[in-house]
Amino acid sequence: MSRYVLYGGPITRAIICEMVLIRTGLYHELREIDLSSQEHREPRYKTIKPAGLVPSLITPDGQVLHETPAINLYLSERHRIEALAPAVHDRDRGNSPGGLCFISGELEPAFRRFCYPHRYIMRPEDEEDMRRHSFQWIMHLLDTVDLRLQQGGPFCLGNRFSLVDLTLAYWIGPTAGKRELSAAPAVIECCERVMQMEPFTDKFNELLNLFGQYEARSQGAWFGRTAKPVPGRSPPENGQRCPFRQLKGSGPV
Repeated sequence: MSRYVLYGGPITRAIICEMVLIRTGLYHELREIDLSSQEHREPRYKTIKPAGLVPSLITPDGQVLHETPAINLYLSERHRIEALAPAVHDRDRGNSPGGLCFISGELEPAFRRFCYPHRYIMRPEDEEDMRRHSFQWIMHLLDTVDLRLQQGGPFCLGNRFSLVDLTLAYWIGPTAGKRELSAAPAVIECCERVMQMEPFTDKFNELLNLFGQYEARSQGAWFGRTAKPVPGRSPPENGQRCPFRQLKGSGPV
């Protein structure tokens, strides 16, 4: 039987693609790439994706696809899963890829600058400034999303769940318990709705558990590592954890 082959790893965007494959019921194989051992930099994987990034998807006919939004749109449209992506003739069609582009082009880069500030600075002493300014920009972007959700939610396409909400939940779900993010209640509500959906519950629990382990090892480095308070916002509470309760059918989070 022909199948999709997804290359990914824990706490990577590949988990979004995996959730889409699960939701669509498509026969697939997950091949985990160990980023901690730099497996994604090895020649064997770089023959699949020269940039050495995950995820990558090999289709049943041998085509290699890259970039999370493109992979997910391909799967949804190729298999006509309009519950994930509106069809071309649908009135919501324009806002769906627009939302995905906003997340991948604006929100994701801000998270990257926040989590890996050393990649974007010339002097080590600028690391905390980069982190602080990146967090300010994240909150500015979430304020925009939150206003739209308050005016026409609960999902990014109104009453209609889509890939936009799933992608947003991946980025925000594990961190939504931090006190600063309480300034975006509609965003948190949207993410919580997605995380409680039956096809995605197990994967989000897996993500939350992995995120908790990462935070424990790095002593709260996700949001708790901001040394200086962000002007106009409350600093994170020491030891504060993600408040999402254990989701149905999972182990401790």
